[in-house]
Amino acid sequence: MNKHYMAAVLVLLISNNASAALLYSDRNEFYQGTETYIVDGYDSETYGWDSSDTYGSVRLTDSQLNSLSPEVTYSTDHNINWVGFAYTYQNDPGVFCSGCNLAFTMGFTDTSIGTFSGVYAMGFDIVMNSASDTYPNETRHAYVTFGDGSIIDYTLPKHGFDLPSIFWGIASDQLISSITFDDPATNLAQTSLIIDNLTIGTSPVPIPAAIWLFGSGLFGLLGFARYKKR
Repeated sequence: MNKHYMAAVLVLLISNNASAALLYSDRNEFYQGTETYIVDGYDSETYGWDSSDTYGSVRLTDSQLNSLSPEVTYSTDHNINWVGFAYTYQNDPGVFCSGCNLAFTMGFTDTSIGTFSGVYAMGFDIVMNSASDTYPNETRHAYVTFGDGSIIDYTLPKHGFDLPSIFWGIASDQLISSITFDDPATNLAQTSLIIDNLTIGTSPVPIPAAIWLFGSGLFGLLGFARYKKR
């Protein structure tokens, strides 16, 4: 194969496999890269408050939760969501867990600031991500499904509820269709996960450099073809 064509094929392969998925551990940096965003703080004014519950939590089904949260579609393996659930060390009672030890999925294909393929950015505060005594070495995973159908497994950091919340976010040029916590094949969740301040947004992700390489390679091929013709 001609070396010029080999270079063009290599550039094409790089461009086809390129993605601009970025992970964030700082909410302010996440906001700086996000054009427009919506935050759900799971406030008791929106989701209710059960004064008879020790922690004020309200237990909702998926359909009830989805009717109160039109920006995100929730699906859990046991159809139970605890909203407003808070531990003693947390000042903000407006948090979310799916029962805390249950797997759940968040869908982002029917939002007001995204597309039918998803949103460009999402993030949340991790209030707790703690392994159980039965599975002390386990860490909750985030299985992210992108708009092109690909799935990437991201490991979420462990975190104790007696510590200040930490942020985890992701932005992608491929759009984010959904995220499953934990394994989407088995629906197993072997850690307790509580989150707060769920954020979705539109993020102007720059065009990957490989696409520019592909463009320059294409123009180089055209120039080479003209040179041979002469």
